[in-house]
Amino acid sequence: MKRVAIIGAGVAGAAAAYALRETSSTLTIFEKSRGFSGRAATRRRDGIYYDHGANHFKTDHERVHRIVREELSVIGLTRIDPDVWTFDGGGTIEEGDPERNEEPKWSYRTGIHRLGKRLALASEADIHLETRITHMRQEEDGRWKLEDQNEEEHGAYNVVLMTPPAPQSAQLLGNADALSEDDVQQLADTLDGVPYRKQLTVVLGYDERLERPGSFYGLINTDGEHDALSWLSFEEDKAGHVPDGQSVVIAQMTPDWSAPRLDDPSEDDIAEAAQEVATLLGEDAAANPDWTDTQRWRYALPEDIADADALKDGKAKNLFFAGDALAGTGRVQAALETGLDVAERIEAHGEA
Repeated sequence: MKRVAIIGAGVAGAAAAYALRETSSTLTIFEKSRGFSGRAATRRRDGIYYDHGANHFKTDHERVHRIVREELSVIGLTRIDPDVWTFDGGGTIEEGDPERNEEPKWSYRTGIHRLGKRLALASEADIHLETRITHMRQEEDGRWKLEDQNEEEHGAYNVVLMTPPAPQSAQLLGNADALSEDDVQQLADTLDGVPYRKQLTVVLGYDERLERPGSFYGLINTDGEHDALSWLSFEEDKAGHVPDGQSVVIAQMTPDWSAPRLDDPSEDDIAEAAQEVATLLGEDAAANPDWTDTQRWRYALPEDIADADALKDGKAKNLFFAGDALAGTGRVQAALETGLDVAERIEAHGEA
């Protein structure tokens, strides 16, 4: 029986566990937070659900479509009908690309986090939430033992799959006690070389419905020239998220705007973000939300793709990798695909 440890219950780690559920492996998932799906995250407030990280996912790839639409429960799966439009640095809004808008966009009535949760629970893995792996030690037989923040030891595992953002995985590997520390350090250096952008999410809630200058659900800045906003979307376009007569706007701020404000966004910063939203929409009411929320994403999106061939060298050390660094993008379905891909390689990885 092959014992597999998966570090991270984001969509990639949950997808790998799901794909390995019927193999001869026993699966253990370690997740540092209280929930699933990583940056495909949802919060709840007074009966309102809002996706404050990744805002939707698509099922344009056959494997993702089959899993989401045919294998997992579709109860609560909700399609987002309006399109995504674009805006430029000057704030000019235009209709989006028809081809990109053709593929349906999805969330769940109680939030996008349901995707990773359903994958993880369906895997029947042994799941440890609020468990941060802080150290790894390799035994003489090549298996790995893991230590958490409470100095509790777990393992030994024939395989460790690492799915956190690349810099976090690099830090963990860099401190690992391995049989061949130079080789593991090379893996750490490969991951540490993947740059990530910082991003602040500002959530703006209104007790009335905001007007929009078009029939869009979301707006994306395609030229990268807007001073403050990268993405804007309306949670009321997702069935079950927002009561009638209210609006919730998700504003993803640009990396340059976010970086100096990330550690401690002030009320003035939030007010400035709301004014930017009002200016873009041409809707004065947007500058005066009834409630607000923020989320700091230190590793929001990868700006490059990891060297997949270099990371495959980890196979000899019983180490595997998945996640957005392997996808080179922050799209949920792309991370899910990396989890499915790595599961095939783990399944073929020798005998325990």
